[in-house]
Amino acid sequence: GGESPFDEGGGNTTGRYIVVLREEDTKTSLGALRDELGISHIEALEDVKESKSGPGGDNVFFPRLNAAVVDLNPEQVSVMSRGGASRILAAEPERYVHALAVPQSMMQQGMFKPMLGASPLEVGTEPMLPSLPQTGPRREALPPLPAGVTPEYLRGYRDSVTALINDLLVRTEQARMPGAVVPGAAEGRVATWNEAEVTWGLQATGVIGSSFNGQGIKVAVLDTGFGPHQDFAGRNILARSFVQGQTPADGHGHGTHCIGTACGPERPTALPRYGVAFAADILVGKVLNNRGSGTDGGILAGINWAISQGAHVISMSLGSEVQPNEPYSQVYEIVAQRALRQGTLIVAAAGNESDRPSHIAAVGHPANCPSIVAVGAIDMAYGIAPFSCGGINPNGGEVNIVAPGVDVYSSISMPPFYRRLNGTSMATPHVAGIVALFAQATGLRGLLLWQAMARRVRALPLPTRDVGRGLVQAP
Repeated sequence: GGESPFDEGGGNTTGRYIVVLREEDTKTSLGALRDELGISHIEALEDVKESKSGPGGDNVFFPRLNAAVVDLNPEQVSVMSRGGASRILAAEPERYVHALAVPQSMMQQGMFKPMLGASPLEVGTEPMLPSLPQTGPRREALPPLPAGVTPEYLRGYRDSVTALINDLLVRTEQARMPGAVVPGAAEGRVATWNEAEVTWGLQATGVIGSSFNGQGIKVAVLDTGFGPHQDFAGRNILARSFVQGQTPADGHGHGTHCIGTACGPERPTALPRYGVAFAADILVGKVLNNRGSGTDGGILAGINWAISQGAHVISMSLGSEVQPNEPYSQVYEIVAQRALRQGTLIVAAAGNESDRPSHIAAVGHPANCPSIVAVGAIDMAYGIAPFSCGGINPNGGEVNIVAPGVDVYSSISMPPFYRRLNGTSMATPHVAGIVALFAQATGLRGLLLWQAMARRVRALPLPTRDVGRGLVQAP
């Protein structure tokens, strides 16, 4: 309490502002922005065919949220900070946000800092995409490829070998890993993960024993887009891009991996099964570009759209770093409360800035909002993942729940079409998919749905700071 609703912000911002207004009709809210701040031109999201909410774009209003992203001059900011904008509840500088995954190479070296804004070449176990054209000095010409050998063939061959090596490395590490005590089990019992048919994450969360599949439930994933991917043929998928100039297709890989975990098929092209809610409808909101970066405005646009499409749960494996004692976003908190009242639960990654045991970082933005489910990550031994952020900040900055986030196998949008990734990004869609199962099982929505999921968790012998209520479990 006592914080100004108008935050001047820090350096990792776009220069624009996100604002949230009192809940009134669209015409009245637009009038408030015009009368109180002098914003003469602003478009409601429904009227925007291609999102202009990227840096330097037009002013955009989100009717489902009664929020907007706007360009403001210093005089307009001053009016708000003096309390001269009575119908504006909060305003904050628009932040840049990023996909949250930890490169496998860093996991192996014991360096757990994430690569925020990492390119497709940097996020994941190995490069996800061929090199993009670079400006700069011209390189010497390479000899031509042999007849019949295409770059696509070579990349596919390389990635297949890489996937095989990674799988062997994981199996080797598992064999050397001390037995993991199953929480609540008799002393000495250990967890053994045979992933021949089902991923360890689906086993640890009880998904494979559930009689629910997400039928009739809509899961929205706001990320780098989706696909193409052969495992999702025939699925009910609605996709929209909120990144100017880019289609909803996933040129990065992160979004497809998250959608695979949340909603992958019951019977994929190749085993193991990796998806939770295999019968759910999928809403793909591309809010991060093909390099894994985006802005608050794009995310709010995606949330507005997901709610308008009837999403029961929104999964966001993205965010930005939060410092010790830094307050949560009042704009996102109000937006999340409004989403809950409209029957939509938002689940977000807690962040990967920790380097345990020496450093525990704060739960990131926007997961640190009290009305957003903040998801931490555990490993195969039921231990907290070394990169997973912790609840070190008061007033909403806690971890609410944890899920598998290390060596998580799922789909990606380029050969070999499957990959193991690490991060609270990977834990979050486990929770989102399980929320869909609870929504189907109980008929509950919003806050009541969150409470139903929280009652079913499996307690872990770890600090609440790190794991919240415990490990998410399917109904």
